Amino acid sequence: MGLDPTGAYTLSLREQRKQERREAIIKAAEVIFGQVGYSSATMDEIAHKAGVGVATVYKYFGNKASILESIIRPSLEKAFEEAAKIIANPPADPGVAMAELIDKYRYLRNDWSDRKMLRALSMLGTNNEHVLNNTVLESDSRAQQQIRDLLLVLKGRGDIDPNLNLEDATIVIFCVFNQHYEIFLTHDEIPAKKLFADMARRIGMLFADWKKR
Repeated sequence: MGLDPTGAYTLSLREQRKQERREAIIKAAEVIFGQVGYSSATMDEIAHKAGVGVATVYKYFGNKASILESIIRPSLEKAFEEAAKIIANPPADPGVAMAELIDKYRYLRNDWSDRKMLRALSMLGTNNEHVLNNTVLESDSRAQQQIRDLLLVLKGRGDIDPNLNLEDATIVIFCVFNQHYEIFLTHDEIPAKKLFADMARRIGMLFADWKKR
């Protein structure tokens, strides 16, 4: 790594090639996962598609789960970043605010369009692939924290019952979200747009009871 004339850091040729190989492996894996599914995909197939040796794939990622995590991570971070904007400036209606927060999780895998990839991410314990376990658990924890953070903002703003137990409310909302997510993964005929609309309506019903009286 060096500095260009503007003072910005530039990658050496060797570092550029390493980055290019890594990106090629990720792109190849995304294609293979989409074609045959995560469980059926092999490291040999990914290596062949990427134009590298299978040893190179293992060198960069170690296992298939690490590749999947690298595919998912950018959209995962984008989803949480967008949700944080709702917490910082929530709509006036508390039910709408929470529905819009949950709606931002649609950034995960292109508006939930990639069910195969999302199914793979949700398979806890598959072949003891701890990277996936950790990613799923981390995502659940961060989502619950964001739900609680928004509830805290709404409570501080006087929009919801001051006696509402935030921990209980967080779990209820997360369970509503998680139930709809599981329905999406197991029912290919149901579009994501409909599920989010149903979820927003049900969240609104919860807040009808939780609003400050």
